[in-house]
Amino acid sequence: MADIQRRLAALASGRPGRPPRSSGRPVDAAAVRELEAFLGAPLPAAVALFLTEIGLGVGPYGGFLAPEKIRYEVQLDRDDCADDGIPVPDLAAPFPITAQDVRTRPFPMRPLPLDGAVRIGQQGCGRWTVLALTGELAGTVWDLDGEWAERTEWRPAAHWPEEPPASGPVHFLDWVERWLDRQ
Repeated sequence: MADIQRRLAALASGRPGRPPRSSGRPVDAAAVRELEAFLGAPLPAAVALFLTEIGLGVGPYGGFLAPEKIRYEVQLDRDDCADDGIPVPDLAAPFPITAQDVRTRPFPMRPLPLDGAVRIGQQGCGRWTVLALTGELAGTVWDLDGEWAERTEWRPAAHWPEEPPASGPVHFLDWVERWLDRQ
Protein backbone atom coordinates (compact mmCIF):
# COMPACT_ATOMS: atom_id res chain seq x y z
CA MET A 1 0.00 0.00 0.00
CA ALA A 2 2.87 2.38 0.74
CA ASP A 3 4.22 1.88 -2.80
CA ILE A 4 0.80 2.70 -4.26
CA GLN A 5 0.57 5.85 -2.14
CA ARG A 6 4.09 6.90 -3.17
CA ARG A 7 3.29 6.42 -6.86
CA LEU A 8 0.01 8.32 -6.51
CA ALA A 9 1.78 11.21 -4.79
CA ALA A 10 4.25 11.33 -7.68
CA LEU A 11 1.38 11.34 -10.19
CA ALA A 12 -0.40 14.14 -8.34
CA SER A 13 2.71 16.30 -8.01
CA GLY A 14 3.65 16.05 -11.67
CA ARG A 15 6.92 15.26 -13.38
CA PRO A 16 10.02 17.48 -13.49
CA GLY A 17 9.28 20.36 -15.83
CA ARG A 18 5.57 19.55 -15.91
CA PRO A 19 2.72 21.03 -13.88
CA PRO A 20 1.06 19.02 -11.12
CA ARG A 21 -1.88 16.88 -12.16
CA SER A 22 -4.27 18.57 -9.76
CA SER A 23 -7.13 18.93 -12.24
CA GLY A 24 -8.72 15.71 -11.06
CA ARG A 25 -11.95 15.69 -9.09
CA PRO A 26 -11.40 13.33 -6.14
CA VAL A 27 -14.21 10.90 -5.44
CA ASP A 28 -15.56 10.65 -1.91
CA ALA A 29 -14.52 7.38 -0.23
CA ALA A 30 -18.19 6.63 0.52
CA ALA A 31 -18.96 6.81 -3.22
CA VAL A 32 -16.14 4.34 -3.92
CA ARG A 33 -17.53 1.95 -1.27
CA GLU A 34 -21.03 2.31 -2.77
CA LEU A 35 -19.65 1.48 -6.21
CA GLU A 36 -17.86 -1.59 -4.85
CA ALA A 37 -21.07 -2.74 -3.14
CA PHE A 38 -23.00 -2.30 -6.39
CA LEU A 39 -20.33 -4.20 -8.35
CA GLY A 40 -20.19 -6.95 -5.74
CA ALA A 41 -16.39 -6.79 -5.87
CA PRO A 42 -13.77 -4.44 -4.47
CA LEU A 43 -11.80 -2.19 -6.76
CA PRO A 44 -8.06 -2.96 -6.82
CA ALA A 45 -6.36 -0.90 -4.08
CA ALA A 46 -4.45 1.28 -6.57
CA VAL A 47 -7.67 2.17 -8.38
CA ALA A 48 -9.61 3.00 -5.21
CA LEU A 49 -6.77 5.22 -3.96
CA PHE A 50 -6.43 6.87 -7.38
CA LEU A 51 -10.13 7.77 -7.32
CA THR A 52 -10.06 9.20 -3.79
CA GLU A 53 -6.70 10.98 -4.04
CA ILE A 54 -6.48 12.10 -7.67
CA GLY A 55 -9.95 11.57 -9.04
CA LEU A 56 -11.92 11.87 -12.22
CA GLY A 57 -10.79 13.64 -15.35
CA VAL A 58 -7.21 12.36 -15.18
CA GLY A 59 -6.07 9.65 -17.55
CA PRO A 60 -6.24 8.60 -21.17
CA TYR A 61 -9.34 9.27 -23.27
CA GLY A 62 -10.88 11.83 -20.93
CA GLY A 63 -10.11 10.04 -17.71
CA PHE A 64 -11.83 7.58 -15.43
CA LEU A 65 -15.61 7.25 -15.69
CA ALA A 66 -17.57 8.62 -12.74
CA PRO A 67 -18.92 5.95 -10.37
CA GLU A 68 -22.50 6.71 -11.44
CA LYS A 69 -21.55 6.19 -15.11
CA ILE A 70 -19.86 2.88 -14.25
CA ARG A 71 -23.01 1.79 -12.40
CA TYR A 72 -25.12 2.84 -15.40
CA GLU A 73 -22.96 0.81 -17.84
CA VAL A 74 -22.97 -2.25 -15.56
CA GLN A 75 -26.74 -2.09 -15.12
CA LEU A 76 -27.20 -1.69 -18.87
CA ASP A 77 -25.05 -4.80 -19.44
CA ARG A 78 -27.04 -6.74 -16.83
CA ASP A 79 -30.35 -5.71 -18.39
CA ASP A 80 -29.16 -6.51 -21.93
CA CYS A 81 -27.93 -9.96 -20.84
CA ALA A 82 -31.24 -10.69 -19.11
CA ASP A 83 -33.21 -9.48 -22.15
CA ASP A 84 -31.13 -11.68 -24.47
CA GLY A 85 -31.36 -14.72 -22.17
CA ILE A 86 -27.61 -15.01 -21.66
CA PRO A 87 -25.78 -15.32 -18.35
CA VAL A 88 -25.18 -12.04 -16.57
CA PRO A 89 -21.46 -11.55 -15.91
CA ASP A 90 -20.41 -11.95 -12.29
CA LEU A 91 -18.04 -9.11 -11.47
CA ALA A 92 -16.83 -10.95 -8.35
CA ALA A 93 -15.95 -14.08 -10.36
CA PRO A 94 -12.35 -14.48 -11.51
CA PHE A 95 -11.42 -12.53 -14.64
CA PRO A 96 -10.88 -15.44 -17.05
CA ILE A 97 -7.96 -14.07 -19.08
CA THR A 98 -4.54 -15.16 -17.81
CA ALA A 99 -0.98 -14.00 -18.43
CA GLN A 100 -0.50 -17.11 -20.59
CA ASP A 101 -3.46 -16.07 -22.76
CA VAL A 102 -1.83 -12.69 -23.41
CA ARG A 103 1.47 -14.23 -24.48
CA THR A 104 -0.26 -15.76 -27.50
CA ARG A 105 -1.40 -13.98 -30.66
CA PRO A 106 -3.96 -13.10 -31.62
CA PHE A 107 -5.03 -11.69 -28.28
CA PRO A 108 -7.79 -13.53 -26.40
CA MET A 109 -11.29 -13.40 -27.84
CA ARG A 110 -13.97 -13.13 -25.17
CA PRO A 111 -17.44 -11.61 -24.86
CA LEU A 112 -18.16 -8.12 -23.62
CA PRO A 113 -19.26 -7.89 -20.84
CA LEU A 114 -17.08 -10.46 -19.07
CA ASP A 115 -16.83 -11.93 -15.57
CA GLY A 116 -14.52 -9.96 -13.27
CA ALA A 117 -14.21 -6.89 -15.51
CA VAL A 118 -15.79 -3.42 -15.60
CA ARG A 119 -15.67 -0.56 -18.10
CA ILE A 120 -13.75 2.42 -16.68
CA GLY A 121 -13.32 4.65 -19.70
CA GLN A 122 -14.93 5.43 -23.02
CA GLN A 123 -12.52 5.99 -25.89
CA GLY A 124 -15.15 7.01 -28.43
CA CYS A 125 -16.55 5.24 -31.50
CA GLY A 126 -17.64 2.22 -29.46
CA ARG A 127 -14.20 1.64 -27.93
CA TRP A 128 -13.76 1.05 -24.19
CA THR A 129 -11.11 0.85 -21.52
CA VAL A 130 -11.87 -2.05 -19.19
CA LEU A 131 -10.44 -2.90 -15.75
CA ALA A 132 -9.95 -6.47 -14.50
CA LEU A 133 -11.28 -6.56 -10.94
CA THR A 134 -10.42 -10.13 -10.00
CA GLY A 135 -8.33 -13.13 -10.96
CA GLU A 136 -4.67 -13.47 -11.84
CA LEU A 137 -4.69 -10.16 -13.74
CA ALA A 138 -6.70 -8.07 -11.26
CA GLY A 139 -5.81 -4.40 -11.63
CA THR A 140 -4.85 -4.64 -15.31
CA VAL A 141 -6.34 -2.45 -18.03
CA TRP A 142 -7.67 -3.59 -21.42
CA ASP A 143 -8.74 -2.02 -24.72
CA LEU A 144 -11.84 -3.27 -26.50
CA ASP A 145 -13.69 -2.38 -29.67
CA GLY A 146 -17.46 -2.62 -29.59
CA GLU A 147 -20.36 -1.76 -27.35
CA TRP A 148 -21.58 -5.33 -27.05
CA ALA A 149 -20.07 -8.37 -28.66
CA GLU A 150 -20.18 -12.13 -28.36
CA ARG A 151 -16.49 -12.21 -29.13
CA THR A 152 -14.13 -9.28 -29.11
CA GLU A 153 -10.35 -9.05 -28.89
CA TRP A 154 -9.12 -8.20 -25.38
CA ARG A 155 -5.89 -6.26 -25.93
CA PRO A 156 -3.59 -5.03 -23.15
CA ALA A 157 -4.24 -1.30 -22.94
CA ALA A 158 -2.40 1.14 -25.16
CA HIS A 159 -2.36 4.80 -24.27
CA TRP A 160 -3.14 6.44 -27.58
CA PRO A 161 -5.19 5.16 -30.52
CA GLU A 162 -2.16 5.11 -32.81
CA GLU A 163 -0.11 3.01 -30.37
CA PRO A 164 0.08 -0.73 -30.79
CA PRO A 165 -1.27 -2.73 -27.85
CA ALA A 166 1.13 -3.45 -25.02
CA SER A 167 2.96 -6.76 -25.27
CA GLY A 168 1.72 -7.94 -21.88
CA PRO A 169 -0.77 -7.06 -19.17
CA VAL A 170 -0.71 -3.39 -18.17
CA HIS A 171 -1.38 -2.52 -14.54
CA PHE A 172 -3.55 0.50 -13.81
CA LEU A 173 -0.89 2.84 -12.37
CA ASP A 174 1.56 1.94 -15.16
CA TRP A 175 -1.17 2.83 -17.67
CA VAL A 176 -1.77 6.23 -16.05
CA GLU A 177 1.98 6.95 -15.62
CA ARG A 178 2.69 6.17 -19.25
CA TRP A 179 -0.12 8.48 -20.31
CA LEU A 180 1.35 11.25 -18.15
CA ASP A 181 4.76 10.70 -19.73
CA ARG A 182 3.19 11.43 -23.13
CA GLN A 183 1.63 14.71 -21.98
